[in-house]
Amino acid sequence: MPEILAPAGNRDSFDAALAAGADAVYLALPRFGARAYAANFTLEEVQEVIATAHLHGMKVYVTMNIILFEEEMEPAYRQARDLYEAGVDALIVQDLGLMHLLKHRLPALEVHASTQLSVNRPFQMEQLKKLNVRRVVLARECSLEQIRACARVQDMETEVFVHGALCISWSGQCQFSAVRHQRSGNRGQCAQPCRMQYELLKDGHPVKTPGSFLLSPRDLSVLDDLDLLQTAGVDSFKIEGRMKSPLYVYEAVENARLGKKRSREDRLALAAAFSRGFTRGRMMDEHGSGLMAMKAGNHQGVSIGTVSGGSRDRVRIRLSMPLHQEDGLRFVWEQGSAGGHANFLYDRKGRLIREGAPGQEVEIPLSSFVPAGADVRLTVDARRTRMVQEQSLHPGRRLMVQAELENSGPGHPLILTLTTPDGHWVQAVSDPVQAATGRGLDAGRLRQQTEKSGDSWADIRVHRMNVPDGIFLPVGTVNRLRRQALENLRELLTAPRKAEETGCLWQPPVVSDTLPPLMVQIQKPGQRLETDAVWMSEFSIPGTVHKAALTEDSGEITAHLGQGRILDGMNISNSWAIAAAQEMGYAGVVLSEEMSEGQIRSTLQGYEQRYGTPAPAAAVVYQKRRLMLMDHCPVNTLERDGSRTGCSLCRRHSYVLQGMDGTSQQLYGNPFCHMQVFADEADNRLEELADLPFKVVRFTTETPQEAAAVMAEITRLQGVTSRSCD
Repeated sequence: MPEILAPAGNRDSFDAALAAGADAVYLALPRFGARAYAANFTLEEVQEVIATAHLHGMKVYVTMNIILFEEEMEPAYRQARDLYEAGVDALIVQDLGLMHLLKHRLPALEVHASTQLSVNRPFQMEQLKKLNVRRVVLARECSLEQIRACARVQDMETEVFVHGALCISWSGQCQFSAVRHQRSGNRGQCAQPCRMQYELLKDGHPVKTPGSFLLSPRDLSVLDDLDLLQTAGVDSFKIEGRMKSPLYVYEAVENARLGKKRSREDRLALAAAFSRGFTRGRMMDEHGSGLMAMKAGNHQGVSIGTVSGGSRDRVRIRLSMPLHQEDGLRFVWEQGSAGGHANFLYDRKGRLIREGAPGQEVEIPLSSFVPAGADVRLTVDARRTRMVQEQSLHPGRRLMVQAELENSGPGHPLILTLTTPDGHWVQAVSDPVQAATGRGLDAGRLRQQTEKSGDSWADIRVHRMNVPDGIFLPVGTVNRLRRQALENLRELLTAPRKAEETGCLWQPPVVSDTLPPLMVQIQKPGQRLETDAVWMSEFSIPGTVHKAALTEDSGEITAHLGQGRILDGMNISNSWAIAAAQEMGYAGVVLSEEMSEGQIRSTLQGYEQRYGTPAPAAAVVYQKRRLMLMDHCPVNTLERDGSRTGCSLCRRHSYVLQGMDGTSQQLYGNPFCHMQVFADEADNRLEELADLPFKVVRFTTETPQEAAAVMAEITRLQGVTSRSCD
């Protein structure tokens, strides 16, 4: 059975995951994790959690899954080293530079590649092997066939999200929050613009839509399909939700353990814990309106009744499912919604009651107006919350331990060996046993006393006994032997590790070819000009070299660890990440667009100081920032049927997402029907980065005249820079 991997945003959620029987948890420290606004853990708390988890046979992974800037690399490495010494089982990492650093300084630390790396093909996994990666968290956009192909890669494990929130953008390719809200999703600070409201404009005119949350997907749930994923070769079933409640964590783990065997009550309990509605996602070929939750972007709960009336300060509900005192509720109708709690629950005679039954009418105090006919949804199940709190006091998971008993006869000790599933073992040795003067030690009693672990963290099962007849040993001695063996095992499993650092400095290869001074990416033939630059495009445009799109394996300029000479789209933000790309075989890189001028210059300087040669890294100096790259097409979903069959509507008309804050985002598909969301305004850094040796320009919706003006400005600035260097 694949591992069930649960989120733990705080200690209560960890306890809930342990109580529900999760095989592993993932969590973060306050720095370098992709959930900056979760409670997270201190290093001391992580040490405590690791000790508890290991005693119960559970693994702990720590996320350090943000992109890192030059000045953060050494602090990030020190944190990784501290976590290794604390006993962490693996780090989940996005930054290629940190992977490179850990490979060469601390190779014993297991590294898993974050879903933020957009891995969906075997070649990408082979590339990550070169950085000592042991497991890849596949992109949530992967189809089942892509998952199968990736799972066949030798010596690499695959981890797949099976339940929880979806990002509508391709993993790691969203800059919407960074550009519009100055909170980078790749830095753990996402403002969730996908959960905000938008209006779709076609050629400047509003398009009628079934809701205004046009970028908000439902929550992924493939818990009924776990057998397919297991057959595909997936090693770990991952549950999203480090910002969610302990109740959600418990219910999600419980449902994942049961899979198809879960009852209707199990499913409803999970949906009540958190749900925007569920989808099986692209993994199971669900798209269009079946993927989206366009009427709301937050927790919707489970329908339990209908508003049947009320008064100025109360609302009356006809129940279709039970309602308990202290439950949280959401009321939804066509024009709005309201929230409330059943802190006081009354029957029709005005008597205070603790619960209402299906078919019964009940009343609760509510100051907000709610019309008759409104749907009543359970959003907080107080009874289940209390149950999880109680269960969390008694971990449901115990470490399975095999025991072996060995004795060579009177005058020799009884030796008890305990072995864990992953091969850790200890021994405890008794004093020499005596010859029996009467009836000897009964084998059944010896087994019973050895396996008597009570409420211990271990579940002991005697695997082998090699004990002769005719020996005597008091039961108390057997009990002391068992307790000593368990204490020895506890010390072994919770002992700190010492990091053995290699201090190895990787050296870049000596290469004859270098990057072009100027690379220009275009979307339309009219943007191609007769200038001295390397022109590139994802489209088949005469006079351009091929730049690979997200799902392609190859191109002169490749995207996302594909085959090609220059690596783009991987959020390269420090000098070690440039070295990582070279170690994987790339001639050079395009730097992350999230870097400031100072961060770009410190990265280039750091590389040259360390390796004695200029960095093969280009910076983007002009573009309309791509905010999202989506497999989902809002244009086809809202104008057609969402089947994404190459309708080309997005290139034959002007489609704009108008935010409630007045910002405009342009929609434009790539050749593979992946929707791109672009900022309407240009990010012009031509002047501040004019002296850099390698530059990239990206044109999207610019007219030929606008493109020509940009190229003329580059020519002018090059002349100024050259004269200033004379």
